[in-house]
Amino acid sequence: MKYPNLRYGDAEQFRYFLQFSTVTAMAKRLRRSEKIIRLWSTGKQPVPWWVIEILRLQEQEHAARMRLMTGVKHHQRLGVVSGSVIEFPNIYQIQARSAERKRKETTISEIITEISQPLQA
Repeated sequence: MKYPNLRYGDAEQFRYFLQFSTVTAMAKRLRRSEKIIRLWSTGKQPVPWWVIEILRLQEQEHAARMRLMTGVKHHQRLGVVSGSVIEFPNIYQIQARSAERKRKETTISEIITEISQPLQA
């Protein structure tokens, strides 16, 4: 698109900000009704440009406050994960890992007991 319509914001960006709060909280934050927030999130009504700007500026202001109060950089939020398969370990893998950890713990404890025993001449 050579000349995008600057009157409206991107619905995907709005959904990004919406995923970190509820519809009710976002409605209070933007001083709009919940119905309008739902229409914007579903894409049935275009999102005004100022909504995205306000949310972006509020996020930057929050990060600056956190940096001033704590001296630590604010963690960046990750976007929406999109993938076809998410693998969770099955019960056998979990049991094997716990057994392996127990074996490592016993070997470490054995080493500690060997070191703590006095040398015999």
